[in-house]
Amino acid sequence: MQLFLLILFHYLSISYCSSLSGFNLYHTDRVLNGIYRDCLYYYIPERGLVSQLIPYCIRFHLDEELTNPTNHHQSFTFEQLYKNNITSFQLYMWSAPIDLVEHYQIYLENISSKNTFLYYNCTYPSFGSRCEYTFDDPQPSFAKQAKKSFDVKDPNDNLSHLQHFPCYVHLNCNRVSDHGNNTSGACLDWREICDGKVDCIDGGHDEEQC
Repeated sequence: MQLFLLILFHYLSISYCSSLSGFNLYHTDRVLNGIYRDCLYYYIPERGLVSQLIPYCIRFHLDEELTNPTNHHQSFTFEQLYKNNITSFQLYMWSAPIDLVEHYQIYLENISSKNTFLYYNCTYPSFGSRCEYTFDDPQPSFAKQAKKSFDVKDPNDNLSHLQHFPCYVHLNCNRVSDHGNNTSGACLDWREICDGKVDCIDGGHDEEQC
């Protein structure tokens, strides 16, 4: 029961805070998180008895060399933040990565501990561990950013615009291409799943168990 309450609190806290803050990355530790890192969470409010927390992560190869991008944003050590009376909640509201916020809270509870973490004071609309990310048309929060992306899709539009979006790779889908040819494994956009329109001609898998 305690585990259920903890998970419920985690869902509620993310959904509430995501409506207030900007772009807080999760899983920025590139050593511990396997092939997925730098995740943003999109929370879909309860519909009936179901709520969704959808991660959008960067995927990379295990042998990929990760370099730190060059930026001109000012950085601060935890000691400097502490001397300026900065709280971990303030870092959260300033779109600091969740991992960094947690490390800073641990530091506040044990000031004598040594660490090498740096907080980069990103200027909106930049965000990330080193302010390395931004959106072409930035919104105040990731919830609004994702909703704006969803709203772009016109159900009457053709599929030509999908080349600009990542493929949903978790369904095997045979579909009809723009030229009327049956194409095995053609790109299926995430927003085409459970949109009331069958795109997979080999059984309509994109509209199952919605």
